[in-house]
Amino acid sequence: HQLALFNIGKAHAQMKNQEKAEENWNAAIKIDPTTEIAKWAQALLKVQSIEKSKKPWGLTFGAGFQYDDNITVDERNLTTNQGDFSYIAEFSGAYKILQATKYELEAGYDFYQNIHDNLSAFDLQTHIFSLNGSYDWGKLNFGIFNIYNRINLGNIGFLETYSTSPSVGLAVNDIW
Repeated sequence: HQLALFNIGKAHAQMKNQEKAEENWNAAIKIDPTTEIAKWAQALLKVQSIEKSKKPWGLTFGAGFQYDDNITVDERNLTTNQGDFSYIAEFSGAYKILQATKYELEAGYDFYQNIHDNLSAFDLQTHIFSLNGSYDWGKLNFGIFNIYNRINLGNIGFLETYSTSPSVGLAVNDIW
């Protein structure tokens, strides 16, 4: 009976019916909390609670410094043959605007800045805005990735790009 409740819970989880899955796993645990089946049910309940607590947004920050012994800008074919220290700051943020069983929409922003001690004409700043969406249709996943990228070099507008990339994915099974 305990194994049957555990497997019924797994079936509900695969059908994205989390409430019924949790109900069956809790019932399986109540039968005998000391068995291996109960331990597996507890582990799956823990995974479920982690999934529920995921925030729809994320932020990351970074800072550091580096020394480059030959400052270059490949895109402009510039090589200085000079070294310099630079200080780096990074920030990224993303927010899931919509998230459901079959579709998802996420907006994001990434910022990067490096400031050189002596060669300020090579200071680099980037701003990247993105909007990504996907839709699951059976075993197929359709997606679209939109990005706007603005790059400043030495506090002067250097490069601006817009890009849209569609995608199609195929789920061979639940793992792949």
